[in-house]
Amino acid sequence: MKHYKQRSYALLAALLLNAPAWSMDMSGMSDMDMSMPAKKAPLQKTKAKHPLAKPAKHATQSIAQTETSMQMDDDTSMTHAANTSPDHHTMDMKATETKNMPMSDMTHHDMHHMSMPMNDMMMDHVHDSMPVDARSSDYSQGRDFGPIHPPMMMGNDPLMSLAVKRLEWQHSHDNNQGVYDIEGWWGDDWNRAVLKAEGTVANQNSHESISDARTELLWRRPLGTFWNTELGIRQDSGYENNRTWAAFGINGIAPYWFDLDATLYVRDQSQTELRFTGEYDWRITQRLILQPRIEMSLYSKNDLSNDIGEGLSQVQSSLRLRYEINRQFAPYLGFENNHHYGKTADLMNAAHQSSDQSLAIAGVMFWF
Repeated sequence: MKHYKQRSYALLAALLLNAPAWSMDMSGMSDMDMSMPAKKAPLQKTKAKHPLAKPAKHATQSIAQTETSMQMDDDTSMTHAANTSPDHHTMDMKATETKNMPMSDMTHHDMHHMSMPMNDMMMDHVHDSMPVDARSSDYSQGRDFGPIHPPMMMGNDPLMSLAVKRLEWQHSHDNNQGVYDIEGWWGDDWNRAVLKAEGTVANQNSHESISDARTELLWRRPLGTFWNTELGIRQDSGYENNRTWAAFGINGIAPYWFDLDATLYVRDQSQTELRFTGEYDWRITQRLILQPRIEMSLYSKNDLSNDIGEGLSQVQSSLRLRYEINRQFAPYLGFENNHHYGKTADLMNAAHQSSDQSLAIAGVMFWF
């Protein structure tokens, strides 16, 4: 019984060791010619052996033969893989032949071994295959307009705009006045003629009249994407002495969408004024907008006839809340404080005028 178990174990080991070889032989059956069925070998009668016979020698030989067969198969597979894998020189030659091959004659195998990008080769092929009479990119086909003037692009047409930034009524405990601030321009993106008008209408001698007005005519050119330069003249009226100034300014949109305007005014007798204006639109909703605004003026010399002193003369700070009924018309309410400093405040106090004034505002702004 012990010898019978040893023989069974030996046969089972031989079967397991020969399994890889059988699988490799089965994989090669796809290349076999199956046209004629193979003849079956006649069965040979074998003499049954005694169950107690010793099979150790036969099992040892089968195991050795199996290991030798597996080693030979592995060596054969490695040799076959080494012989079939192309080297770099072969791949380069194949890529060169494929590149020079017409597109219509290529196969998927040729495209797979291309060394150049497929997109570049496709573009070269499309460019080479374009007809000679293909339409030009600007649709002109090489023809000019002859005696006819070339058409003007829409971006070069002059445009115009008129904006009434402030048209309001200001009220305080001892004074009521109207204020207007208008800006209009005409031109294209590179050159614009700008007209600015700002003033105050107050009650003088029992009738309404302009007490303080500034009118500017400027030439505006872009300095960059968000900034413009301005050059022109300014005319003051409503004072005891009318004055004319030369104006040099810059305006635009600063980071975080602050609208800034700084202008230097120069007139005779070496008198200069620097005016700075800044405002910001804080959109509470799409139509309800809160706008803080500040304006300040500095002078280089005293102007006693107009109650203006040297240095920082005036600061106007205001807050307006507007509601845009549409994008071109918006009524608003607000509050403004006018404060005078330095020599200007002393001159106003001497003339029995208040140097610090707070006003309630109601107005409307629109543009077209």
